[in-house]
Amino acid sequence: MKPTKKRKEGFTRRDVLKSAAIVGTGAVIGFPNVLRAANRKEVRIGFIYGAHIHQWLAPLGVEKGYFKEEGLEPKILSYTSAGIMGPHIAKGEMDIGLMGLASVILTRAQGVDIKVIGTQNQGGSALVVAPEIKKFEDLEGKPVGHPGVGAVQHVLLTHLIKKYNTSVKEVTVKPSDMPILAKNREVFAIQQFEPFISMICQNAPGWKRLILDTDYLPGNQCCVIAVLDKYAKENPEVIEKIMRMHAKTTKYILAHPKESCAMISAQSGHDLKVTTEAYKYMVFPWPPWINSPTAKTTIKWMIEGNKLDSKAVTPDIDTWWSSLYDPTYERNLDKSGLIKKLDKGGIPV
Repeated sequence: MKPTKKRKEGFTRRDVLKSAAIVGTGAVIGFPNVLRAANRKEVRIGFIYGAHIHQWLAPLGVEKGYFKEEGLEPKILSYTSAGIMGPHIAKGEMDIGLMGLASVILTRAQGVDIKVIGTQNQGGSALVVAPEIKKFEDLEGKPVGHPGVGAVQHVLLTHLIKKYNTSVKEVTVKPSDMPILAKNREVFAIQQFEPFISMICQNAPGWKRLILDTDYLPGNQCCVIAVLDKYAKENPEVIEKIMRMHAKTTKYILAHPKESCAMISAQSGHDLKVTTEAYKYMVFPWPPWINSPTAKTTIKWMIEGNKLDSKAVTPDIDTWWSSLYDPTYERNLDKSGLIKKLDKGGIPV
């Protein structure tokens, strides 16, 4: 085998970790081109480490200058997993959470008045497996990685275990470690989100996507825009601006995939080849509205998998979801005419 350049084809832990200056329970990420300005209102935005292509509002909002246009000064906070974001937003340590839906659901079930106000990706997860694994049942008794309890991917894995009546050894693995564990054969499958799936497939010989989340749950509401109800009521102008950025960045990533991948790669530190491959498996909803049916399916699966106490979801899933999801902000965005203007190309993105 001919030697290859590490930057292009190889993989080291440093390649992944360089996407963040510090990765912890809320580290500030030095997004390029973020200039401090006293005349702009600071907004603290949390997102999941490495999930730039899932939660494009932050990276594209910075790169395209939308925060500056809206008079906002973003303070971008990176969290190592979806599960730990709930307690931090509950404490008021971030204003806007770009979060996995499962984390928001668990946060609400604990009595926190958190609201889902907008969508991010609706797909982009998969079960990726070693070469000899041909079907889910082949994983019986074998170690299978996932990013942690509280992540949408753990909910999906739990559902698959029940669906195929197959017992596996669940292993919580940091996203940055997953390609290495796969290459070293320490796990035989990993339920994860992009772009780490693409990293695994490109760097662990023979590894492949076996089951996409959208294979069995089309339009899977994976990530959302969440906010404490108190913050939303006290800062309606900020929410309005965030929603405008939400529409513009979603339209941009759909209309300009090549440019978007380049920007996201620059911000994440991930190889452009990885980001471009990951893009193919993403779902960027347009119009950018929440997919309530799949969100309610996630709640159902969390209850069935003992991840969510059914007693907390009262009187039923439909009513409880209606108390968590507030479509007011999407409706206001639609009424503003911005969606129609973006559709017609009246506003350059």
